Amino acid sequence: MTQNKFGVKLGVDMSHFRNNIVFGSGRDQRICPGQHLANTSLALNVMNLLWAFEFTPDETTQKKGTKIDIWNYQKGGFYMPAPFPCSIKPCSAAKVSIIEEQFSSTSSLFENFESGDLEIKDLDDHEQMWM
Repeated sequence: MTQNKFGVKLGVDMSHFRNNIVFGSGRDQRICPGQHLANTSLALNVMNLLWAFEFTPDETTQKKGTKIDIWNYQKGGFYMPAPFPCSIKPCSAAKVSIIEEQFSSTSSLFENFESGDLEIKDLDDHEQMWM
């Protein structure tokens, strides 16, 4: 079976798909030098979420028989979907176990970035107000 660039089944209408999410200020002709890192990070995070969780319409939406409008976006400075009700559940107990194990094994790495009880030195008054 031949695979297409978006990884969907053959025959699926891909005319509204895009593979060029733009990261940049939009004020000039320069592009973000980290756009490839941002695109890859975004793709990996989406893939991890889809691997681990089942996303479905919430019970109220299902009972009413209403469909979620996937083209309903908020207006403003950021282009993002409008909030919608959904249910997010782990795909399996095995995946929950993997997530919990990975969280436990990496939690200590992030302790240095939390203010908590750590003594933070050499901050001026302006920096201290954010702690």
